[in-house]
This record gives sequence, structure tokens and C-alpha cells, in this order.
Amino acid sequence: MYEQTHLKKYRIAAKTIRDGFINYPRNSDGGFWHGNWAKHQMWVDGVFMGQMFLVRYGKVIGDNSYAFNEVAKQMTLVISHCLKPNGLLLHGWDESKEASWANKKTGLASEVWSEGLGWFAVLIADVFDYLPKDNPNYNNLLSTLRNLCEGLKNVQDAKTGMWCQVVDKPNLPDNWNETSGTGMFLYLIKKSIEKGYINKQEFDPVVTKAYQGIIKKSKSKLCGFG
Repeated sequence: MYEQTHLKKYRIAAKTIRDGFINYPRNSDGGFWHGNWAKHQMWVDGVFMGQMFLVRYGKVIGDNSYAFNEVAKQMTLVISHCLKPNGLLLHGWDESKEASWANKKTGLASEVWSEGLGWFAVLIADVFDYLPKDNPNYNNLLSTLRNLCEGLKNVQDAKTGMWCQVVDKPNLPDNWNETSGTGMFLYLIKKSIEKGYINKQEFDPVVTKAYQGIIKKSKSKLCGFG
């Protein structure tokens, strides 16, 4: 709202949200908890919730030295914990290893969840609109974006063009196409093509198949067939 109106009240509101980061609980490595009800847990979608605001705050309102470095730090931390060799990210990491979903040795979630990874995909698609190129983590984050796009291309459901709830296991018989995640992955790949981050010729077919898959599924729902 401040970006659109430049009214002082929205600047004050944004500053109040920004100040909430000062004492927000963190893990020992500095990573933000997903919430007070999720102690010591870092989720890939949770990184979007804080950092999309903060990177815009840094560019539009100020305090950009803190804002840009914190955003890059939080993204880098979740990548360091959750990244798989295929370029995708597991849903979360629990430093305490006490969450019901956490591996008792690693603290990691067992799977790549579509909507969770989708929010991270939206963040990494948009963060370069604000993050300066001289940020020390800029190139590493851009490399992560490219690897994520490549990983998504490799696990796109060949039959429907969509992505599944467990993203990198499309051939499981009890898996299913997930619309929200597909939309967010489509956004990442399409924007990355437009920004020149990835090769248009290689990834245009991925975008086309994904878009057609969403349209087909939406039509079948409207007609009562699925």
C-alpha cells in the first residue's frame, strides 16, 4: 500500500512489521522459526512469508543493508538444509529433530511438498527484482533458481504437464496433480525465461505443457468430471 500511495500511515505499518524481525525467534544458525508453535522448525514456504516483505521493504522504504542481507541469509540457510541433489527442496528442517515429520538423525522432512516448494519458487522468482547484484549471495541464489527450474522440468508429469503433490515422485500410483503448486512453478519458470535467467528454447515447452494442464484440469472440474 505504501508503494502505491506513499501515505505515511502505511510506512508506519510497514516499519512495525519490520521491527517484528528484531526479536523473532531463531535457530542457532540464525534461521527464523516457522512460528512459536513450530519451535526450531524452518519451512521452505515460511521463508517466503517473511523475506518477500523484507526485500521489498529494503528497496522501497530503506534499512536495505539489513533487509537484503537478512533475506539472502534466510534463503541461503533453508537451501543449505533442505536442498536435494535434484535441485528441489524438502519441505522443512527441524533443528530439535522433535517434530513428528522430522527425521530423528537429520531433522529433515521426508518429501518435497508441492505447495510448500511453490511459495519458495515464487520468492526466488521475484527476489531478484529487489536484491542488488552486488549482494554476496546473489550468484548462489541465481544458481539455485536455475537448478530448481531444471529439477522441475525433469519431474514434470509427462501425461498432464502438471506437477504432483509429492513433486519429485510423479510415478507413484497414489500421488496426484496439484494445481496450486503447478501454478507457482509455472510462474517461476515463465518469469525466469522472461528475465533471461534460463534458456527460452529449452523451457518454453515446459511452460506450455503446464499451462495446458491447468486449463484442462480446470475445465474438467467446471464440467464435473474430476
